[in-house]
Amino acid sequence: DFLAIYKVNVAGAYQMVRAVVPHMRKLGKGSIVNNSSATGIRPIRGEGAYAVTKGALISLTLAANITADSLSFTVSDASSVSVGDLIYISTTVTAETTGSTTANATVLVHSISGNVITANAKIKMPINTTDAGLSIKGYTQPGRLQLDNFRGDLIGATSVDDPVLTVDSLARVAITRPDIRSDYGWQSGGSQRGWGIFLNKCIDVTVDRPRLETLSYGIAAVHGGDVTVIKPTAHGCRHPCVPHSWISGMRILDLSAYNCYGAIDSHSAFDVAYIGGRSEKSQTLPNLRCVGGTIDDHYYHMYGDDTEDGPYYHYLALTANATGLYDTARLELRNFVVHAPNRTKSVVGCSYGHFIGSNIRANLVETALFTTDRKSV
Repeated sequence: DFLAIYKVNVAGAYQMVRAVVPHMRKLGKGSIVNNSSATGIRPIRGEGAYAVTKGALISLTLAANITADSLSFTVSDASSVSVGDLIYISTTVTAETTGSTTANATVLVHSISGNVITANAKIKMPINTTDAGLSIKGYTQPGRLQLDNFRGDLIGATSVDDPVLTVDSLARVAITRPDIRSDYGWQSGGSQRGWGIFLNKCIDVTVDRPRLETLSYGIAAVHGGDVTVIKPTAHGCRHPCVPHSWISGMRILDLSAYNCYGAIDSHSAFDVAYIGGRSEKSQTLPNLRCVGGTIDDHYYHMYGDDTEDGPYYHYLALTANATGLYDTARLELRNFVVHAPNRTKSVVGCSYGHFIGSNIRANLVETALFTTDRKSV
């Protein structure tokens, strides 16, 4: 009887995992060992039902080993890691539209127990310790950086490899009133000439009152987390502030942007928030490509001639990709005002997870709110 075998070999194991995992989380450690069979990989004649259930048990075990939004994770050998280290984690996740992709996280080590590492903050990406693609790179104790009234002029910028200021693998970074500009002129979509501040694998970063002019990316943060940009002013930039490459947590507060290609944008990130501020004469509507995004109390003006034929098609906001993160994917639009050319059509929603909107005002000709079975609105 197939169902009887399934209830014992698969459903029974699932119920056991659900019962035990909460206690393991309280203890901060623990292991579950499920007994499968070689027939789960290579079925033999006469053992079809048994082989199917053992194959399902293998998948169940792998799925249960994926940890997301957790403080702790297990590695095969933690002997080279010390408390206070800044470590960089890289693994693979399955993306909705692009297949497998690499996700990264940078965290400070808070404590170590055996091979269980506890970080200083929750890790947003899924970590599968059985995945051969998982790698962890340890760094020495990170230093601190404070820069006040930094000024940079980028002359003859030709490529993405021209950041004015690069900060690599540091914690507790404070940059106050930086003034950065290039001589390239207005930056359009696809332009990659001149980056302002490039934060690579850094956590706990504050950039206060930056002035950014005609840069491809004004402030780009990759692989790290807990970055706050306060009252940035941008003119003629492609994107003033860009959460990028699975950064975990970036807040842009009171953005003032004028004549930028896309004033609000993100690329493959966790927990991105644009709060307050005003964007004037942007060429495109906001596009948040992230798992967990918020736009709150912002006025967004899109450049365009209301007399043109159009129509213009744009995504207003999009939360995208990792299929293993349905529950944590979230897009929130609150107190959001959009002014666009009168023939602009848009799509509002999120590719996975939950869409929450309140007090949204837009003069868009046609707005479609798209959902699927895995979304709630």
